[in-house]
This record gives sequence, C-alpha cells and structure tokens, in this order.
Amino acid sequence: MIAAIWNQRLITAVERARLAHNVFCAYNANIDAKEYINAQKIHVAFLKDPDLVDRVRAAVKNPPDEIRAPADFFAGLYLSMKEGKSLQWEVREKNKEMLEWFDIYFENPDEMRMGGQTGIIANLLSILGVESIVYLPLLSKRQTEIFRKDRIFFPINKNDVAEFVPIHDAYRPDDDTKINWVFEFREDGKFPVPIENNEILSAPRTNRFIVASRPPGLIPLCDSEIEKILPQIGERVDRVIVGGYQHLRERYPDGKTCSDYLDLIVKQLLLLKSKNFALRIHMEFAGIPNEHIRRDILLKISPQINSIGLNEVEILMALKILECEDEIEIIKTNEDAYTLYLGMLKMAELLGLERIHLHNLGYHVLLLNKWYPTSAYAARNALLYASNIGATRALMGDFYSRRPVSYEIEIGKTVSISYTGLKQLELFADKMLKQGVKFDKDKFMDEGILEFDKYYVIVAPAQIAPYPQSTVGIGDSVSAAAFIADEARDPHGEKEHCVSPESEHI
Repeated sequence: MIAAIWNQRLITAVERARLAHNVFCAYNANIDAKEYINAQKIHVAFLKDPDLVDRVRAAVKNPPDEIRAPADFFAGLYLSMKEGKSLQWEVREKNKEMLEWFDIYFENPDEMRMGGQTGIIANLLSILGVESIVYLPLLSKRQTEIFRKDRIFFPINKNDVAEFVPIHDAYRPDDDTKINWVFEFREDGKFPVPIENNEILSAPRTNRFIVASRPPGLIPLCDSEIEKILPQIGERVDRVIVGGYQHLRERYPDGKTCSDYLDLIVKQLLLLKSKNFALRIHMEFAGIPNEHIRRDILLKISPQINSIGLNEVEILMALKILECEDEIEIIKTNEDAYTLYLGMLKMAELLGLERIHLHNLGYHVLLLNKWYPTSAYAARNALLYASNIGATRALMGDFYSRRPVSYEIEIGKTVSISYTGLKQLELFADKMLKQGVKFDKDKFMDEGILEFDKYYVIVAPAQIAPYPQSTVGIGDSVSAAAFIADEARDPHGEKEHCVSPESEHI
C-alpha cells in the first residue's frame, strides 16, 4: 500500500514539475575518459611488477593525499571498491610521468563524455528546457563540443554590459582541456589481487573511482571582466549552482593561497546577489582530499549560500571539518537516514545553512529551514522528480534522444520506488519515536515530512535502477534537479501535508 502511494506520487511529481527558468552555473567542466573495470587488466599490472602488491598494501593502510605512482592509483581503486563508495583522488599536472602512465595504460577508454559538476548540470538543464549561463575558467574548443547546443550561454562583458553568446562560440583557442579518468565497477566486481586478509575483494555496490587531473589555470573564479557584470547576471537568473572548489590548492606559484582566492570567491558571490536578494545559491560539495582546503571552503562559502548538496561520503568529510566526532562515529557505526539526519542537523546548526540535501542509494534526506522560500510539499516532490532524473540517467547512461523529456524520462518512470527507500523511511520513523518524538507514524509513512519549530525534515524514498549503465554524474544530476524543481508551493497549504511532533526533537 505504501509503495503504491509513493509510486503514484512519483509519477505525479514528474508530470507536474515546475522548474526554475534561468540558472547560472560555474566553475568546472571536463572530459571524462570512462573505463569499465576489467579484473584481467588490473591483474596484468601486478604480474608485470611483482613488488606492486606490497606498495599497494602500504598505500591502502596510509592513503596518500594525491596519486604520485601507480600503487597510489590501485590503492584508491581498491578502497573505492571495498566500500562501494565514489572516491576522487587527484594527480597533479607537475607529475607528467603519472599522467603519461594513464594515457598509455588506458590508451583507448571505453567512452569519452561530459564531466564536471557544471558541465553535467548545464547539459541536464538544457534537456529539461531550462536556460543556463555557464562560466568556466578554462574553455577549450574540445570542451565546448560536448556541451548541448540548446539553451547554454556564456557571458561576455561588452562595454560593461552583459551579453550572452552560445557556449559553442565562446571557446578560447589557447585554453587547456581538463580530462578525468573514471573507473566504473559493478556490484560483485573483483579486485583480482588479495590486498587485505589474503582475500579477493568483491565490490558491494556499483560505483566509480575518479582520477582527477589539475591543468594550470583551473581556479574557480570569474575573470576581472566578468566580475564587473556579475550583478547583471544575478538579476537575470533565478538560481545559481556553483561547484569546482575542489580545484583550489593551498599555495600557488604567484604566492597566493587558497584563502586569498576564497576571499575573491566570496566577493563574487556577494556581487551576484547584490541586485537580486531573492537569488538562491546552491553549492555542490565534492570530495576534497586536502583537509585544510576543505575547511576553508566550507567555513568561508557557507555563509554566502542557501543550499548545499552532498552524499553519504561527503557528509563525513564536512563533519570532520566541523569536529563533530560523535556524529561521525554514529554514522560510521550505522549509516542510515536517521544517523545521516543527525549529521545534517549538526551541519545546519554550525553553518547556518537553510537547505541541506543528502542523496544516497535509494533515498534522500532533506533538511529545510522554514525561512527557505518553498513549501515542504514542493521540496518533497522535487526530490521525487530528481529521483526519476537519476533513475533515467542510470538506466540509459545519459540522455541521447532529441526529445528526452517525452521519451527517456518516461522510461525512468517505469522504475519503482525502492524497497531500500521505503525501509529507510520506516527506520527513520521508528528511531524518531524511540527518541521520544511523538507523531503519527502512519501519516509520516504516507508523506515523508516531519515538521519542527524551525525546520522540516523530509525523507523521500527513491528509485534504484536495475543494472545501471553508468553512475557518473548521477549525484550532480539529482542534486541539481531537486534544487531547481521546487518552484511550486503547495496549493493546499503546508500544514495539511506535514506531520508535526508533539515535542521538539533536540
């Protein structure tokens, strides 16, 4: 019965979705060289170098902060497969030997496609009929060629007046192209060499390990000419989605630091909002190996944004920065919708964020401050709409047809709400009740919304696509879709749809 209610609600949410009209997206796009993990190919590397296994074991015990040698790469891949989690490690441009190793060892990748949060999101918005203005610090001709041709523009300063040209006409001939290697592995996929406990590892979940390159000039910041027209861009758009801050470094050759650039980033965010105080800004958090950079990004940027999106791995990184050891331990001991909610609640308390969206396999948890300008009902339906976008992308690998809204997204609707998500919904309710929070469990199971004095918590079960073609970009797509699809307010009023506990939960 509950499954039928949520499946019908999913269909209604997709059919009645109202999206934002214009979105500014910045600062990262790249080309993903995607490789499907082949156990035999991995095994060959170890056969050629008998000492490699010992170096990998050492790197697994003490993970490096970047990939300096093949052993570091295999250690990262092993750890990603072991947990079934998406991890991203970087290889610096100065390490030319390692960059060449990837080019040689993975000479003919299985697929080349759009990567990077901004690139993925802009292409998705184009499909959904939403206009996006994209700014990238690097924009090569090769990069522009994998952007969709409709509704994606690049800003130009013409005598201090903002103009917008199709992104395909805006490339800079001398810019480098950033290429990431994405290693997809399947559930039960094998790491063919015993690294720990003399056992062959089987991945518990389909996911990927990302090796990120860092070409020069990759600073998530608008140039001085675009900075002058940021207030005009902010006036034109409804929403802003920023990402790519993981590209920042502690120090630069010119003597500047991460903190120096973050001061400029904050200045530019303020300029975007200066003529549009209703503008909502969302940051897509990403795995950042360097803890000092992670700390600076989170603490300096959070006061300037309204919303943040992250997954079950990234929330642990955020909580570590905030020194929330109790919440980290609770999540690591038993990761579920309730323990993740406790971590989100702590983040909201310490960072003052109005909206925190956590997406996990089979469900979403959303913490929504009552000041945030949408209803809990609309936000919940936006999560379901986003679930369908994620399921469609997983099933198809990407959107390929000329009319994806009427074709591919319809296919996504054939995937039912997951048992995992419904189980998490019930588990969340039971744990809340066990903590002494009194509310109508049956109504919460129907609606997924719990109202407190200052905020709503929404648990929305999601679809899990069977035999996903790809996992790359699904988190970014889901997070962006949920952020832009909560336009409509509940015509019947929030109170009718929200369960209110009798006592405030602390």
